Amino acid sequence: MGKSITIQNSDLQKIKILWVDDDKSIVELGRAWLDLLGYEARTAFNGQEALDLLKKDFCPIIITDLQMPVMNGYELIQEIRRNYGQKCFIIAVSGSQKHLDVVDAFSLANVAIVKPFSLDSLKLTIEKNQ
Repeated sequence: MGKSITIQNSDLQKIKILWVDDDKSIVELGRAWLDLLGYEARTAFNGQEALDLLKKDFCPIIITDLQMPVMNGYELIQEIRRNYGQKCFIIAVSGSQKHLDVVDAFSLANVAIVKPFSLDSLKLTIEKNQ
């Protein structure tokens, strides 16, 4: 069995996480879950909204869907890397393994996850990479 990770809630209060997805129900679930864990949750419904938010309120961890209108996740990740380099830990999420292969191939995101995924596995990914 893997080692258990314990993080104090007071430590998490300062960590901002941006959840980007065009599905409102996923964004609402993500925000509620991040709030419950003690993170400062931010949300956006497309890549352009996410970039606008990051300019005003930087978030070191970003969870983004790849298929979205206006600006998709690929374009968002490219812009984040162009503007912030490796200052952001990016988790790319997609319902298709094919899309995740592209992200992995270009080494744009730090982690790629296929939907559906468990919130516990996402939590461990976030905690391991703070």
